[in-house]
Amino acid sequence: MSALLRILGRGPAIIALILVSGLAQAATLTLVTPNGAVGPNDPVEVWVRLSTTTNIAFNGNSSDPNSYQSLFATPPPFLPQWPDFFGQFVQAANGGEGAFVGFDTIVDAITNASRACTGTFNDLGCSSSNYTFSFNLHPAANSFAFRDTFNLLAGQSQDFLLGTFTPKPGGAAPGTYNFAGVGFFYMFTGFGTDDFGVSHFMSNVKIGPDLASICTSISNPSCTFTRQVVPIPAAAWLLGGGLGLLGLVRRQPA
Repeated sequence: MSALLRILGRGPAIIALILVSGLAQAATLTLVTPNGAVGPNDPVEVWVRLSTTTNIAFNGNSSDPNSYQSLFATPPPFLPQWPDFFGQFVQAANGGEGAFVGFDTIVDAITNASRACTGTFNDLGCSSSNYTFSFNLHPAANSFAFRDTFNLLAGQSQDFLLGTFTPKPGGAAPGTYNFAGVGFFYMFTGFGTDDFGVSHFMSNVKIGPDLASICTSISNPSCTFTRQVVPIPAAAWLLGGGLGLLGLVRRQPA
């Protein structure tokens, strides 16, 4: 199965086609508050919960750059075995077919996050006529993306703010907004050599399935983040404005 994802990287966000493997994931992701109601001008935060049944110990600053296994206290079983299938497809310089190039050396590794461009939160591909979405980036509080290190013990859970949908000027139109699909994963940067002895710099490569993910099926309630935008009645605006003016009158000096 494949899904169109908006992926965060060290630089501009990119659109990529990710093939979802059937391998078992080491952890699970769930939506903290999948449903709710908001006003037209309310920011909408997307919180997810990462839970694991095995220890997660990741150190992207490992002193041994020649093997990805040094990045983890216990190499994740869902990642390909080093060095087989651990790399990326590199396009040939002459525009030819290109070839798969495996990493010889890893110089950087980070955690990262993605959301799927599905549902009515994304009515213009990965954009929206009603909202703009911004990822919550490390070192901001409660961020999973862009961490150089991460640890979570078996049996524990941790909540993360994936990002925020912010209404565009004028507010979001009343109605139901939803999306499905969140992924947490690792990305690797380093060098690899092709069969002709040419060295390639490969940046922010996602390899294998996600550490944990939420499915992309809008029809599945357990996968779908939904917010009902409810308009504020005109009478409420008038009442609030009247009370505010009354307060101002009472505070004026004699």
